[in-house]
Amino acid sequence: MKRFAPSLTLLMLLFACRPEVGFEAPISLPIRVDATDASRGPSLISFFPRDSVARPGDTLVFEVEGVGEPHVIAMGTLVNEGLAALDRVKPATLKEYFLGEPEEMYKLPSVFAATADYRPENQAAGQPCFLDSGDPPMPDPCPERDQPAFDGTQSFYSSGMLREGSDYQVPLAEDLAPGTYRFMCLIHRGTMSGQVKVVGEETERPGAEDASARARREISTSLANLEPATASAGSATSTDAAAGTESGKSPFELAMIFGPDEVTIPAGDSITWRFTVCHTISFNPPAEAFGDLKKEKDGSVRLNPMAYTPSQAPPVPALSFDPSAPPLDFDAGTWDGNGFFNSGGICALAKEDFSYKLTFSRPGDYELRCLFHPFMRGTVKVVG
Repeated sequence: MKRFAPSLTLLMLLFACRPEVGFEAPISLPIRVDATDASRGPSLISFFPRDSVARPGDTLVFEVEGVGEPHVIAMGTLVNEGLAALDRVKPATLKEYFLGEPEEMYKLPSVFAATADYRPENQAAGQPCFLDSGDPPMPDPCPERDQPAFDGTQSFYSSGMLREGSDYQVPLAEDLAPGTYRFMCLIHRGTMSGQVKVVGEETERPGAEDASARARREISTSLANLEPATASAGSATSTDAAAGTESGKSPFELAMIFGPDEVTIPAGDSITWRFTVCHTISFNPPAEAFGDLKKEKDGSVRLNPMAYTPSQAPPVPALSFDPSAPPLDFDAGTWDGNGFFNSGGICALAKEDFSYKLTFSRPGDYELRCLFHPFMRGTVKVVG
């Protein structure tokens, strides 16, 4: 009997018509960096979604939302090791995240290691850095090189400072081994981290639409968690006003708002704000005062001295982050409503740690601003 010998054309047709298992084209996976909800006010400082699934050859697209916060997105073996060590410490609060960093996290530079003349010491964080091995140099920038694909073996792979409205793409190498790879913001440290699980061609992975849908669900959950805190801030009194707030359920859930957003007091009276993370109390700021970090023409990053330096205000003593230290209640004196007033940059890891009191001597309507978060606005109405 004569054997059937399929033609080459028939074989090609059969191959073309078979189910496409394991032959999907690479995709771009969106990861939102921060989120806002103008209808409810708060802005969220986190990655959405915090967990992604990808394949080798895909691209992670970090989309920085316009909430005013700078970010530095870092990956690599040092990040994996640092966050794993942080997990073992099991931090639960902002204080524990920032004050309880294990030794492995110290190898990851922060932009804000600043000197007295407002030059960040760690350009290795402020500028892009791609190291195949070794620790990032501090305070110097890393050697210049083009951005490579992320292959999972690099010790340090960092975007440099990113501002709102920018996208940062991380191409995943074709030979990236399956596994879980973590990423974090070098500014917001362990409180802002996420991970991507890389799977093989034989494993189904969700697409970009699914990633966006999960991001929206996570954002909705965080906003719901924040509602009690934002409502409480909105109904606060002039003696217990809020500069920022947190949900209390997770250190990832922070709302960058002034609460209440409008305060009315008689002339000669004062307002006392309690701080959660870093803010300024500012009135009549010039445009150049906004933004905590500035990028120079040569690519270096520096702190903005106009944002960090007090104007018409006494400097706040350095805050002690010792958990046993008593709270600091600071009286900034009296302001007459004229000119640029700025508290300078102030950071507190819990609202009970620090309060800032300011007395208003002249009637008028004054717009309250945070120079670090330009969307943070409030109104102080001083009546005669």
